[in-house]
Amino acid sequence: MQIYGKYNVQKIVVFVLTLFTIHYSLFTAVEAASVEATLSKTEVVQGNMVQLKIKAIGNRAAFPNIREIGGSQVVGRHQGQNNSFTYINGEMKNERSTSLVLTFAPQHDMTIPSYSVNIDGTVYKTDPIVLKVVQSTAPLMANDNKFSLQMRSDKKSVMVGEPVLVTVYFSL
Repeated sequence: MQIYGKYNVQKIVVFVLTLFTIHYSLFTAVEAASVEATLSKTEVVQGNMVQLKIKAIGNRAAFPNIREIGGSQVVGRHQGQNNSFTYINGEMKNERSTSLVLTFAPQHDMTIPSYSVNIDGTVYKTDPIVLKVVQSTAPLMANDNKFSLQMRSDKKSVMVGEPVLVTVYFSL
């Protein structure tokens, strides 16, 4: 078969693309939409930063505008998207996920509330998460110094070759 002219080449390209699109839509399994919230730490020292990650699986995700979490201001916000294609045992799967990462510094124990995320026109809710805030075990600074440095060991005396644990506390 000989192909003459630009018009015939365009017909073949359109035909091949149509076949690929039909094959892709029939044989590609799309993961079910869902949403999940996780914390970088479930127990944190008062004043230290924690990250709340809300991951939405689906094509289009619309996150709520969160400015504070449990009375603590959100100091950092990052949103990213990931597409993943897998082909296993003749089955192609496509997973598209969008993640929202919020950074905040909690001052007291809290239960992070459930947030609503709109994925492809359907509203999904995250589960509430309990966050425990503990007091620092580092020694307090003396006087009005801007910083302090202290060392504590787990033993008063040691023999040669015996292990000793020394903890250094630096406060600013």
